[in-house]
Amino acid sequence: FEPAADLHAAAEHTVRHHVAYMPPILIDARLKPGFPKELGCDPDTAARVGRRWKEYFDRPVEMGDAESAGLDKA
Repeated sequence: FEPAADLHAAAEHTVRHHVAYMPPILIDARLKPGFPKELGCDPDTAARVGRRWKEYFDRPVEMGDAESAGLDKA
C-alpha cells in the first residue's frame, strides 16, 4: 500500500520542501490486489447515526449516502 505511487504528473518539482505537481495529473484510484476489504455498517448503527446526525455537528451538515460514498452517479 503506497498511495504516493498512484500519483502521476507531467512534471514535478520541489517548492519549499514540498512536491509540486504540474498538470495534467493522473490519480490511479483503482482497487489493487491485496487492498483491505471495504468496511460496511450494520443496519442498527446506520439507523442510530441517521437519527442523531444533527447532534454531531455545530452547524448544518448534509448527510450523504454511505453506499455511494457521496459520489455523483454517472
